[in-house]
Amino acid sequence: MHRLTLAKNSNRTQRTIILLSPSTADPFGALVAGAKTKLRVRTKHIRFFALPTGAEITDSATLLHTLGSSANATVLVSSGEDYIGASAAAPPTSTTPIVHLAKSTYADPLSEAQLSAAAQLPGILLAVGQPDLHAGSKFPIGAAFVSDAWLHPPLIGSDIGCGMSWYRLTLPRAALAGKGACERIAETLRGLEGAWMTSRERSAWLGVENSSGVEKFDAALGTIGAGNHFAEIQTVEEGAELAGAEVLLLVHSGSRGLGGDVLGRFYSPQEEEGKSGQISIADEPERAKEYLALHDEACQWAHANRDLIALRFLQKLEPGGAWSCDSGTTIEDIAALRRKLRERKWVDIHHNNVVKTLWPPQGENEAPEPQKEVFIHRKGAAPTDAGHPLLPLPGSRGTPTLILKPLFTAANGFGGNHALSAAHGAGRSMSRTKASEKFRNRYDEASGARKKGDTSGEKRKKGDRGHNDGDFLAGGGGGGGGRKGKSTTKGDDEDGGWVVCEDKELVWEEAPEAYKDVESVAKDLVDAGVAEIVGRCVPRVTYKLRKE
Repeated sequence: MHRLTLAKNSNRTQRTIILLSPSTADPFGALVAGAKTKLRVRTKHIRFFALPTGAEITDSATLLHTLGSSANATVLVSSGEDYIGASAAAPPTSTTPIVHLAKSTYADPLSEAQLSAAAQLPGILLAVGQPDLHAGSKFPIGAAFVSDAWLHPPLIGSDIGCGMSWYRLTLPRAALAGKGACERIAETLRGLEGAWMTSRERSAWLGVENSSGVEKFDAALGTIGAGNHFAEIQTVEEGAELAGAEVLLLVHSGSRGLGGDVLGRFYSPQEEEGKSGQISIADEPERAKEYLALHDEACQWAHANRDLIALRFLQKLEPGGAWSCDSGTTIEDIAALRRKLRERKWVDIHHNNVVKTLWPPQGENEAPEPQKEVFIHRKGAAPTDAGHPLLPLPGSRGTPTLILKPLFTAANGFGGNHALSAAHGAGRSMSRTKASEKFRNRYDEASGARKKGDTSGEKRKKGDRGHNDGDFLAGGGGGGGGRKGKSTTKGDDEDGGWVVCEDKELVWEEAPEAYKDVESVAKDLVDAGVAEIVGRCVPRVTYKLRKE
């Protein structure tokens, strides 16, 4: 959200405030409307100038460039006269390479402006916008940045360590064939909200006795969280030989408040001055070391969180005692249980983090060239380094998750051309606020079901089984003939699936139409030589939230 001060060019004491959100369709139009309604400028020849440069703003593109990543900016409104005052020199244009991987996938102008603004931060060597690029509150999501000798905590954001993990299940495919089977599985997924056991067991799961994660965020360990986080039971339609199982559990969650606490110690968007408002930190000084230590702790906490979410699901999906814990379970038993769980883990990645690596990447058979250590900042970007041979690319609710294999070729600079990163999902096509406003009228208030006969909205996405006319049932209200908290498709064919989400607002915010097409995102990655598609998984039961 941008807080924009409008002041009259001829009398700067006359001023007002307007707010521009990432979802504003016509930012320049909003600027004109604000000048007319709030400052009562009546002329047909309104002009706008940026402070302090005096540069004229003529359309949405120049406005977004002026705003950049700044949460606050001042624009002068003219009734036709030229800029009044001394013009400050415009900031130097960054020569940092900026790569846009989105070709067939739409990227909104604000996200591109945020990407360009971030590229001007100290030490940035390369900025890459992934096909799932979309606007954040200050910096973009779906982006990766390579920097030399500088850390930029806001580029990673507050959910440090957020990522995805795939776990192999012993469920046979037949257990999820058809609507009735998916319903039965969904009904077993109860008792997954709230704190897991006691602080003693949670500390043992983390493998620590006293840490900020245990003390302050103890009860959140093992919970999914809201927003776009989920746990999903999937059947492997292509690539089962890679997965080593017919059925997988994909968990998307992060550090559940711990990462936000870490970011808040180093940066606050509300404070433009002083230590807490500092965006960038030079490497080596104590402050950088302190951030990296806390960042790494949040990442480890996020790993443990996803593992514990998986354990809680396994206790429901594979009953019989193999995964059970009770008050008599010893610390050693819990440590052994986590080791056992890791044997089921197939893929585990962070997509919100910063890592140190040697740059530029080099091929195994290439002549060596000088390298140096750099930081790769990722916000909504999956790692494509050698340590991650396969990646999940999930779509919106009800769409397939693709299995990607990163490519390392001379043509793509052995991954360097895209900052050793790929898209982390479909990416939002509209803000949560806009999605809530747009889709609350398409779904029944009581049951969350898509209203009968509603044909409004975008073209149905390929593979989307979550929003056919009248067959999407989700939300916690009950009534309306729907089943509480579930989503299903018509018929008992194998392509059916269920969504458990007992929060109506979340149903609207996470509507499939609020996301880009995952097939389009994947196509851009393939066309850019970033990765190839080697498999495909179909969601059968998607769990987001129960109000228990």
